[in-house]
Amino acid sequence: MVTKQEALRELVFYSLQELKAFVQRIELRSLKKGSEKKVCVIVFSNFFALQEWSIKEASILDRMRELYKQRGLKNVAVFHKVVAEAQGQNRFYK
Repeated sequence: MVTKQEALRELVFYSLQELKAFVQRIELRSLKKGSEKKVCVIVFSNFFALQEWSIKEASILDRMRELYKQRGLKNVAVFHKVVAEAQGQNRFYK
């Protein structure tokens, strides 16, 4: 069986074909302490990749939703939001 982290990594990499070389890490975080709701956090290695994400965000998220449904990941990796960050930067987009 596929682990939560593997499923999440594959989902993000298939959705971010042109940006996957710049992905530093992918993780699930809780929205608030003790909260059941999770956020998928994509950390890019530099701010330029984060800017590219912000330009293509809508199409990337559509691709992620489509793949999420196709692969039946609702029982494996559940998250309510996608957040992108740049490593070592204090700038965030959604």
